[in-house]
Amino acid sequence: MKRRYRAIREKGDYNPGLYTDESEADLRLKGLLTNDAELIWEIEAYTDEEAMAIYNLRMGFGPYEPMGHWQPCPKCGAPFYPFGSSECWRCGPISLEWHPCPKCGMLYPEGSNECLRCGPFDHCGS
Repeated sequence: MKRRYRAIREKGDYNPGLYTDESEADLRLKGLLTNDAELIWEIEAYTDEEAMAIYNLRMGFGPYEPMGHWQPCPKCGAPFYPFGSSECWRCGPISLEWHPCPKCGMLYPEGSNECLRCGPFDHCGS
């Protein structure tokens, strides 16, 4: 399901932040985003990774690099990022079991072939 993302800039700030409707409402409720903040643009995207790729492109930044490598969605096989949003653009949020890396103890999602700290499991003794 697509969500709306809005690029909003506070007065005096150069770069806008990128917010979902939920995160924007939460920040406004907490007083961390003022009513004077200016809407720069808005988009719809299926995942945070897709929204951030568009944000970086529109801001003139380098390509967005999601956290970790993509993995095939366990439901449909489409690429998704379990270390990032853990959302499939076709299926939505994916619930995964997390396991500790045998070398360093950092959690990794089931089906993953890497630890973010140690790298691919064939290199960290798993």
